[in-house]
Amino acid sequence: MHERDEGLCFDRKSKGPPLYWYWTSPTHPVATMLVLPGYGDHAWRYRHVVPRWADHGIATLIVDFRGHGRSGGLRAYGRGVNEFVDDAMIGAELLRVRAPRLPSFVFGHSHGGLVATHVALAARASWAGVVLSAPYFDLRLPVPTLKRIAGEIAAVVAPTLGLPSGMTGLDVVRDPVRAAEYDDDPMGFEIARAGWFVGARRAQARARRHAKDLTLPIYCVFGTDDRIARIDAAKAFVDAASSRDKTFDVRADYRHVPLADLGWEPVADTIASWLLARAPQRQARR
Repeated sequence: MHERDEGLCFDRKSKGPPLYWYWTSPTHPVATMLVLPGYGDHAWRYRHVVPRWADHGIATLIVDFRGHGRSGGLRAYGRGVNEFVDDAMIGAELLRVRAPRLPSFVFGHSHGGLVATHVALAARASWAGVVLSAPYFDLRLPVPTLKRIAGEIAAVVAPTLGLPSGMTGLDVVRDPVRAAEYDDDPMGFEIARAGWFVGARRAQARARRHAKDLTLPIYCVFGTDDRIARIDAAKAFVDAASSRDKTFDVRADYRHVPLADLGWEPVADTIASWLLARAPQRQARR
């Protein structure tokens, strides 16, 4: 049996909205992982994955970023990566309150992977490793020049302006049933706000500049048929990191969400095995 809990965190030092969190743990966990979903993503899209990780002895805490899922805030909006990092740090504190003596890892998918990178760079001593799923270090979807220029202008004069993302469920997974679930998800959204888009691009540039400062163990999984993010940008980031323990896991034909695509189970198991192999190397907190 697994322990499950959920709630809203209202006690924030910064003046952000309440954040939704979802906790899953085996009876005797051996490691913990903070899970940071992607842009337009949320905790309930991981409800099929976290019990499998719990079977491996890994406790997880998922945080819905502001403007996402069940968290408060304007839908699809954050003024910059620092606001999302603040949200992640709240999740990290909740994780450590629940399991203060266990080694902790940070997981991020897509935009959440970009945020996870900044979280790891900001608090390297807090983490035993970084797990990245199709991290958003650059966009593969073609953006027309006029639309990009309009976004840059709007980010200054109307940062909350929402532009159609052009993304569908079949862009992220091959399974038509799960793709339809993405398209019909009432907690998802099909826009990209100008302020978020430009803020993410600046965060990508920052991540590239500071990749050499990342010394933690890194695991990154990426599908060859990813239609959203660029695999070469992720590989370049991992190659530039100073970590001596780096794994770049390429999955043939997978699309943007390896943990929801056809064949997600071996990906989840590989992540668990990678994490557990590194958990004993970090002494438990006292």
